[in-house]
Amino acid sequence: TALGRDLVTSVYGDDYSDAARILPPLVAACIPWAITSVYLTEARVLHRNVDTVAITVALTAAILVPALLLVPDEGIDGASTAFVVGNVVAAVVAALCHIWHRNRRSVPVPDDPALAEGLVLHP
Repeated sequence: TALGRDLVTSVYGDDYSDAARILPPLVAACIPWAITSVYLTEARVLHRNVDTVAITVALTAAILVPALLLVPDEGIDGASTAFVVGNVVAAVVAALCHIWHRNRRSVPVPDDPALAEGLVLHP
Protein backbone atom coordinates (compact mmCIF):
# COMPACT_ATOMS: atom_id res chain seq x y z
CA THR A 1 0.00 0.00 0.00
CA ALA A 2 2.92 2.36 0.56
CA LEU A 3 3.98 1.92 -3.05
CA GLY A 4 0.46 1.99 -4.45
CA ARG A 5 -1.05 4.78 -2.40
CA ASP A 6 -0.51 7.28 -5.21
CA LEU A 7 -2.81 5.12 -7.28
CA VAL A 8 -5.67 6.22 -5.02
CA THR A 9 -5.23 9.85 -6.00
CA SER A 10 -4.62 8.91 -9.64
CA VAL A 11 -7.92 7.04 -9.80
CA TYR A 12 -10.09 9.16 -7.51
CA GLY A 13 -8.40 12.55 -7.69
CA ASP A 14 -6.67 14.86 -5.25
CA ASP A 15 -9.74 14.94 -3.01
CA TYR A 16 -8.59 11.50 -1.80
CA SER A 17 -5.05 12.54 -0.83
CA ASP A 18 -5.87 12.15 2.88
CA ALA A 19 -7.11 8.62 2.24
CA ALA A 20 -3.93 7.82 0.31
CA ARG A 21 -1.81 9.16 3.18
CA ILE A 22 -3.46 7.07 5.91
CA LEU A 23 -3.91 3.92 3.84
CA PRO A 24 -0.47 2.37 4.61
CA PRO A 25 -0.79 2.61 8.42
CA LEU A 26 -4.35 1.31 8.33
CA VAL A 27 -3.28 -1.67 6.26
CA ALA A 28 -0.27 -2.21 8.56
CA ALA A 29 -2.73 -2.43 11.48
CA CYS A 30 -4.07 -5.60 9.83
CA ILE A 31 -0.99 -7.49 11.04
CA PRO A 32 -1.61 -7.00 14.77
CA TRP A 33 -5.35 -7.36 14.15
CA ALA A 34 -4.73 -10.81 12.63
CA ILE A 35 -2.93 -11.85 15.82
CA THR A 36 -5.72 -10.42 17.97
CA SER A 37 -8.36 -12.09 15.85
CA VAL A 38 -6.79 -15.54 16.10
CA TYR A 39 -6.29 -15.38 19.87
CA LEU A 40 -9.70 -13.79 20.46
CA THR A 41 -11.31 -16.61 18.50
CA GLU A 42 -9.30 -19.14 20.52
CA ALA A 43 -10.50 -17.54 23.76
CA ARG A 44 -14.12 -17.61 22.60
CA VAL A 45 -13.99 -21.22 21.39
CA LEU A 46 -12.37 -22.40 24.62
CA HIS A 47 -14.88 -20.37 26.70
CA ARG A 48 -12.17 -18.25 28.27
CA ASN A 49 -14.55 -15.44 29.09
CA VAL A 50 -12.09 -13.36 31.08
CA ASP A 51 -9.64 -13.42 28.18
CA THR A 52 -12.39 -12.56 25.71
CA VAL A 53 -13.39 -9.53 27.75
CA ALA A 54 -9.77 -8.49 28.41
CA ILE A 55 -8.85 -8.60 24.72
CA THR A 56 -12.02 -6.82 23.63
CA VAL A 57 -11.71 -4.10 26.27
CA ALA A 58 -8.01 -3.64 25.47
CA LEU A 59 -8.78 -3.22 21.77
CA THR A 60 -11.60 -0.79 22.40
CA ALA A 61 -9.83 1.31 25.02
CA ALA A 62 -6.50 1.32 23.20
CA ILE A 63 -8.17 2.76 20.11
CA LEU A 64 -10.68 5.13 21.69
CA VAL A 65 -8.49 6.75 24.36
CA PRO A 66 -5.70 7.76 21.94
CA ALA A 67 -8.33 8.83 19.41
CA LEU A 68 -9.96 11.12 21.97
CA LEU A 69 -6.57 12.67 22.67
CA LEU A 70 -5.17 12.84 19.14
CA VAL A 71 -8.10 13.56 16.82
CA PRO A 72 -8.88 17.10 18.07
CA ASP A 73 -5.36 18.29 17.17
CA GLU A 74 -4.30 15.87 14.43
CA GLY A 75 -7.58 15.00 12.75
CA ILE A 76 -7.56 11.98 10.47
CA ASP A 77 -3.86 11.35 11.10
CA GLY A 78 -4.58 11.11 14.84
CA ALA A 79 -7.39 8.64 14.17
CA SER A 80 -5.05 6.58 12.01
CA THR A 81 -2.37 6.57 14.71
CA ALA A 82 -4.91 5.60 17.36
CA PHE A 83 -6.12 2.70 15.21
CA VAL A 84 -2.60 1.35 14.71
CA VAL A 85 -1.64 1.77 18.39
CA GLY A 86 -4.88 0.18 19.55
CA ASN A 87 -4.39 -2.85 17.35
CA VAL A 88 -0.81 -3.31 18.54
CA VAL A 89 -1.85 -3.06 22.20
CA ALA A 90 -4.69 -5.55 21.66
CA ALA A 91 -2.34 -7.99 19.92
CA VAL A 92 0.05 -7.82 22.87
CA VAL A 93 -2.79 -8.41 25.36
CA ALA A 94 -4.13 -11.30 23.26
CA ALA A 95 -0.69 -12.89 22.96
CA LEU A 96 -0.12 -12.56 26.71
CA CYS A 97 -3.47 -14.24 27.43
CA HIS A 98 -2.55 -17.06 25.07
CA ILE A 99 0.92 -17.49 26.59
CA TRP A 100 -0.49 -17.44 30.12
CA HIS A 101 -2.93 -20.24 29.33
CA ARG A 102 -0.31 -22.22 27.44
CA ASN A 103 1.97 -22.07 30.50
CA ARG A 104 -0.88 -23.05 32.84
CA ARG A 105 -1.44 -26.28 30.88
CA SER A 106 1.92 -27.53 32.06
CA VAL A 107 0.68 -27.46 35.66
CA PRO A 108 0.03 -31.04 36.85
CA VAL A 109 -3.58 -31.97 37.56
CA PRO A 110 -4.20 -32.37 41.32
CA ASP A 111 -4.93 -35.89 42.58
CA ASP A 112 -7.94 -34.66 44.53
CA PRO A 113 -10.96 -34.77 42.16
CA ALA A 114 -12.56 -31.86 44.02
CA LEU A 115 -9.57 -29.69 43.14
CA ALA A 116 -9.25 -31.03 39.58
CA GLU A 117 -12.92 -30.27 38.88
CA GLY A 118 -12.28 -26.54 38.63
CA LEU A 119 -9.16 -26.94 36.52
CA VAL A 120 -9.90 -27.11 32.81
CA LEU A 121 -7.05 -28.36 30.66
CA HIS A 122 -7.16 -28.19 26.87
CA PRO A 123 -4.85 -30.12 24.58
